[in-house]
Formats: sequence, C-alpha cells, structure tokens
Amino acid sequence: MAKRLMMMHLRTVHCVGATVVAAMLSFACGGGGSGPDEPIGTLDNEQDYARFMHAIALPLVVVLGDLEDRTTVDDPAACSGGGTAAIDRALGQVTFSACQLGGITITGTAVLAQGASAGPDKSAFLAGAQLAVSGGATGMVLMQLAELTWQDPPTEAGTTWKASFDNGMSVQICVQSSGEPCSEEGSRD
Repeated sequence: MAKRLMMMHLRTVHCVGATVVAAMLSFACGGGGSGPDEPIGTLDNEQDYARFMHAIALPLVVVLGDLEDRTTVDDPAACSGGGTAAIDRALGQVTFSACQLGGITITGTAVLAQGASAGPDKSAFLAGAQLAVSGGATGMVLMQLAELTWQDPPTEAGTTWKASFDNGMSVQICVQSSGEPCSEEGSRD
C-alpha cells in the first residue's frame, strides 16, 4: 500500500513538474503569440520595429554583400526568400522588388549612403527608405537611417544594427540590436 501511494505521489509530482516546465518554456519562448517568429502585423511601436529589424538584418546584410560587386540595376541580387534587390550606383539607391527577408516581403527603394566596406568588418548605411512590407509585417515603413555592421561571412551573432523610423504620425522611433535605448541624438525626443 505504501509503495502504491508513493508511486501515485511520484506521478502527481511528475505531472505537476512537467506542466510547470512547459508553462515556463512557453513563457520564455514567447508562447503567448508575441514571440520573435510570430507575425508582427502593422508596425506600431518600438517593439514592432525592433522585431522587424531583427527579422530582416541578417538576410539584408547578405543581400548588401551580394550587391557589392554589381554596378547596374540590370544585375540584381537574389533575396533569401525570393524577389530581388538591385543597385543603381548613379542614383545611390537600392531597389527591392518583392524581396523576402526573414519572412517579410519588401518592395521599395532606399538610399545607400555607404555600401559595404572592404575586409572582414563591413558596414552599410541606408537612408531615406520608403518600403511597402507584407508577410510577417504589413504596411509602409519610412526608414530615416539604418546602420548595419557585420563580419564576413555574416552571422546573426556578428551582425548589429541601429535604425530610426518615422511611424507616419511624426513620431521618430529608434531601435538597435543591443536592445538598449538609442542615444539622445537618435531618440524620439
């Protein structure tokens, strides 16, 4: 009888423990529908813009690296999930045509203020981008400036970014990969 009670107790402890662990994992992994891999929807706040940049940063630097040796819009680079990005060096801009980056489809243009630099440490500055986005995020993105740095070959751990946006209501939003608030120069106020 004591053995039977002990076994029932152990099963109860196991079931309760497994439920607690599952709940903790769900919380830690964003199981409430707000995890990093969940669709963002309309970009409304700093968290949305940070998730947007996190999703596109690595595939974007890969595309920018592919554009380094290209000189005309007639020689586009393929985006990781489909679509293309082309560079027009005379205009100093990159045109994205249904370019899928991190589950988000981007169409529009961005001024390439500085392209990827030589050597293993690379950086690029995009400015004045007006992008229509769909898929994992929807709406219009008005990017004021994005600074991306990475090491060649690009990895998620070796890629950092800082970007500022106008949310369409004259509110500036600044986000960066470190998760820290942006400096006063690039902040909302």
